[in-house]
Amino acid sequence: SLWPLFAFLFGAVFGSFFTVVVYRVPLGLSIVRPGSFCPFCKTPIRWYDNLPILGWLLLRGKCRSCKAAIPIRYPLIELGCGLSLVAVAYCGMPAGVPQPLERVEWTLQLMLLVWAAFPIVVTDIRSMLIPDVIVWPSLFFALAISFIPGGVAPAEAAIAAIALGAGLWLFAKVMTKILQRDAMGFGDVKLVAFFGALMGIPNGIFAILVGSFLGVVVMLPLQWLRKSGRGAELPFGPFLYAGAFVSWFWGDLFWSWYLPFVGVGA
Repeated sequence: SLWPLFAFLFGAVFGSFFTVVVYRVPLGLSIVRPGSFCPFCKTPIRWYDNLPILGWLLLRGKCRSCKAAIPIRYPLIELGCGLSLVAVAYCGMPAGVPQPLERVEWTLQLMLLVWAAFPIVVTDIRSMLIPDVIVWPSLFFALAISFIPGGVAPAEAAIAAIALGAGLWLFAKVMTKILQRDAMGFGDVKLVAFFGALMGIPNGIFAILVGSFLGVVVMLPLQWLRKSGRGAELPFGPFLYAGAFVSWFWGDLFWSWYLPFVGVGA
């Protein structure tokens, strides 16, 4: 079957678009115009040099015009997106096996979660920004997917997005007052709203808890390093995203253990 090849190519093309987002959004540039160009000499890139992965390999990682090195993150993101689509499709919808609608919804949700991770996490790490051009469409598609029967219902998805986003926004406001500095960016609020629409309130809460725990584990040593003049600020988005993946695969298991443990639903 050729469908894994088509899935890989489709994912790699989206990965190529994500590399544009990672480069242009922090600079305030349009992701549509002008077309792809070398960031060093500004020469427009020919279509055959812009082929995902293959273009970078044929050019040996250098611009055809100025010979400047093309960062390896470009083909790596393209490769990661292509492989992730194949993996998700294999995991969620094995070839030739009819799938119920809830399995289709699960696959689409996981695909959306994985794909959005590439531009969001990379951009946040490099520039402390979560790109609206990715997070808002991701939220919209998460709400649209909820109309497929079998998983998170549309009303639950909308309520979860609003409740978790508003809750984190309020928490950030309180912490900003207490700490006398910005405790969290609004991009993190939108990211949590996306997770809520995708997973519902319980697993969305679990994603925030896990992400916060991971953030604290990493940031406490960082606070000590900062006092000694060696630390640097870290974005919160990657920790939230790590929490989202943990919650996606193990959130239901956690709640099935925790709720009876505290006497709820026992």
